[in-house]
Amino acid sequence: RRSNSFGDLQSAEKIEAPSSPLRTWKRRQLTLKTEKPPLIRRTSSIMISKLPIAEHELVENPTARQRVVHEIIQTEADYLRDIEILFALYIKPLRGETSKGKSKAILTKKQNRIIFSNIELLFNLNVRFYESLSNEAKKEDEEQMIGNCFLQVGQFLKMYSEYCSNQTTALRYVSLARGVKEPTPNESFDMSREQISEFSSFCDYTQTRPESRKLDLPSFLIKPVQRVCKYPLLLREMIKSTDESHPDHASLQQAFDMISETVHQIDESKNEIENMKYFEEIHETFKVNLIAGGRHYLSTGQAWIRKDAHKFKRGKFYIFTDLFAFGKGTKIHLISLKDALILGKPKTEIEDVTLYCLEIRLIDKRMEVGFESLEELNRVTQILFDQVESLIPGLNSKGAGRSATMRRK
Repeated sequence: RRSNSFGDLQSAEKIEAPSSPLRTWKRRQLTLKTEKPPLIRRTSSIMISKLPIAEHELVENPTARQRVVHEIIQTEADYLRDIEILFALYIKPLRGETSKGKSKAILTKKQNRIIFSNIELLFNLNVRFYESLSNEAKKEDEEQMIGNCFLQVGQFLKMYSEYCSNQTTALRYVSLARGVKEPTPNESFDMSREQISEFSSFCDYTQTRPESRKLDLPSFLIKPVQRVCKYPLLLREMIKSTDESHPDHASLQQAFDMISETVHQIDESKNEIENMKYFEEIHETFKVNLIAGGRHYLSTGQAWIRKDAHKFKRGKFYIFTDLFAFGKGTKIHLISLKDALILGKPKTEIEDVTLYCLEIRLIDKRMEVGFESLEELNRVTQILFDQVESLIPGLNSKGAGRSATMRRK
């Protein structure tokens, strides 16, 4: 027997997707028309639940709050349907699970984990959230406590952190697995050419199926990230449309504060993992450890570095909070941004390429870097100005403006 509470989420029996369709779509009778039970469609021996979202229309003259409640539940069901489709069209077939039993898996368990992370656990969480919202929505408006539903799920939304932090890795792996991109020399990738061909053909075919709505695998993989980031926006709309005298108002505000902080932490966690990837890339490529307390990655790109009066070399630059790095081959050049001057330099013609240049200058060191577009020069210059100024002790915002002007001259 499946539990409806959030508290025993991990110990409760898992909700199978997509073989068990969502069965309830409950609405307050004064707000929504009565609808038919979910329709079930069988396609190529895969059962997919089709939620009748289009049939759910608001009655005439709904209140602003009723409209937002309707949007929350409808979009939650839409999200769950997309994850069900992801299970039915991609996850289960790639595991070798079919309606007729086990078949040859296209991906290993490890490869499945890289691409899909903990999405099954997230699906279980959101089904319970959907059921909680649906039960609450059938009550009279003055009795609805939508905020409590969000407070319950908010305790578990940190589970999205793992999925969101893995997103870049997953999308990169899919690109490699489809043969769209080639792995770098230092990149670990464990698929054979035969496996790449099979996976790519499978994805091409699956995207043509009507259930996919022409969406590719990355488009489905991004759905959980988009959904969790949507909750603070939906809660903000709920608060705006709920009178302060309504018993739900305080809970909605509390839920907004909690979930906004959780989404911020998820974003920070994702950024921290992204941050570490560039440190690891530099360590693997150039055998230099740049990890230091308070140092964070900011940006990267292609550029040219001046070697002498007549020669530039093309390579890759990295900007950190206190450091500019330029790598070429196995060599890396470093210059601190603390106490640095950022100076404009004349544009240069090299190898039929126009370079727009700047110079990072210290008392005892300088580095001239060229970019192939004025837009890139301006982008990098702004980042460098901001970082140089942030490293000046006690610099206030008024002083920062004067300092930046002086440097630009």
